[in-house]
Formats: sequence, structure tokens, C-alpha cells
Amino acid sequence: MDLIDKEILMELDSDCRVSYQTLADKIGISSNSIRRRIENLMETGTIERLYVKLRLEMLDADMLLSIIQTDGFEDSNTFISNLSKSSLIEQVSAIACGNGGLYVVYAIYRGSRGLASLSSFLRRQKHVRDVEMHTLLVERGKRVELNNIHLKVLSCLLESPRIPMVEIRKKIHMSIKKIRKTIEFLQSSGAIHFGTQLFLGANGVIEYLVKIVLDEKRVSNCEVIDWLNQTFATELWAIHISATEPVIFARFVVDNMHHAEELLRKIRVQKFIKFATGFVHYSSTEVSLLGESEISQMIEAAGV
Repeated sequence: MDLIDKEILMELDSDCRVSYQTLADKIGISSNSIRRRIENLMETGTIERLYVKLRLEMLDADMLLSIIQTDGFEDSNTFISNLSKSSLIEQVSAIACGNGGLYVVYAIYRGSRGLASLSSFLRRQKHVRDVEMHTLLVERGKRVELNNIHLKVLSCLLESPRIPMVEIRKKIHMSIKKIRKTIEFLQSSGAIHFGTQLFLGANGVIEYLVKIVLDEKRVSNCEVIDWLNQTFATELWAIHISATEPVIFARFVVDNMHHAEELLRKIRVQKFIKFATGFVHYSSTEVSLLGESEISQMIEAAGV
């Protein structure tokens, strides 16, 4: 992957319905080149699927990142399967670890009781030795009322997020003008995320998560994020900020372990960094998306 691929993936994750021509205009290459690159990213497994889901504000929920340490005697597939029994678990990544098993889990929860319940669920799993949990500061979106027209269109988008409007018209017998207006509302409302599920470790590269503990007396979150973006323009893919501790999780894509080690060393030597450790993802499983299933339930309840 190069910077153009990265920009394409960032745009698709922001709005997976974005057109080839719009991407071409933004990035500065032809629409045919955009199409070929997206097809290649799908063939290699970097793009696993597209999705439409409710944002956190619509779910009245928060996002959490958890690092789970086990005794190493578990079967990883069984362990991940057991975690998937909770509808709140969205993604589980198995981490290469020489001392027991290690997993990074992304989940959502509703309120303090929901957090306590999720924490208990994770700690009760067989073979678990330690659970570290961080509520994340993420974009929550907005809360809006969705009517039956919105839900009819969403019923088609759930099946195929990039479905052409002419195909939607055939399914729900609505005018193209009304369909276009409805989709534009859904895209701009802040209530719906038209996103992309990625496997950044596809095609022979390494997905590398770095936990960074910063010195709050020396630097702010914003300053560290700016430094990361400037220093690792190609490798850096996402940043997650802990809401409760001076901790930042940075997701990178690197070519090899030597590259990962050099990246980590460059982070560790900064005077404003107290501690940094890296985690190599060797598998990643997206278990479920509550925001998708909630839309399905709304559609079913409305009978559209």
C-alpha cells in the first residue's frame, strides 16, 4: 500500500458511498485508477466489507478498548468465539505474545452499569489473567429521528451500502429524487456511519498497535497526535485516545518487524513519552456491529 491507497481507504471509511469521480478529484488521479485500486484492495482482503451502522450518539453508547492477558492455555478460536457471545464486542485481535495470550478487544457499552457488566464479562472468561480497559474519546455523531422513508432506504443500504439508486427504486418503488434526498440526509445527519471494515494486515504487511503513555506535564494529547501524524505520515492509520488516562493507542501498518522496531524506538526516545510498547496483530476478527443490528431492529419494528 502507498499513500494513495491510504487516502482512498480513509475516504471510504469516512463515506463508503463516495463516488470514484469524487475520489479522483480529491486525490488527483483518474477515476479508472481509483476503481482499479479499490478492486485490488478488495481482492487482497484489505477491504473486507462495507457497512452502514448507527453512530454512538444514536446508540447512547461509548467505545472501549481492552487489552486482555491470558495464561496462554486457551484455544484462540474458542476464546474469540466465547467473546463473540456478547453483542457489545465489535472486534477482537489476537496479538503475538511470548508470555501467555494477548488480545485487543474493541467493544461498546451503555452507561456505568453497562461498563461494569462488560468488565465482568471479560474478566470471567476462562484463562483470563488481567484485563486493562480504556474508554475512548471518539466522534459520537448526532441523534436524529429516523422516519419510515429513512428506514426503507436503509433497508437497502444495509444489504449493499454502495447499491445504485436505480436498484433501490426497484426494491422500494420510490422516486430517484426522493431516494437521493434521503441518502444525502443520512450521509450529512451525523447519525449514520457509512464505513469500511479493513484488515490492515492483509497482503503481507504488519498491523502494529503502539500503546503510548505520555507525560502530561510536558505535552498535550493534541501535540502528540500532531507529532505522530507528521513523523509517520505513511505508517500511521488511526489514533485512539483514552478518556481516563494519559494514554494514546496508535495503529500503524509496517512492512516488516525491523520497520516496527525502528518506529517504536523513535517513539520511545521522545522526552514527552513516559512509556511505549508495541503489539503485533496476527489475526483480527470483527465479531458484530451493534449499530447494524439496531438498524435492522428499527426496520423490523416499523414494518417497512
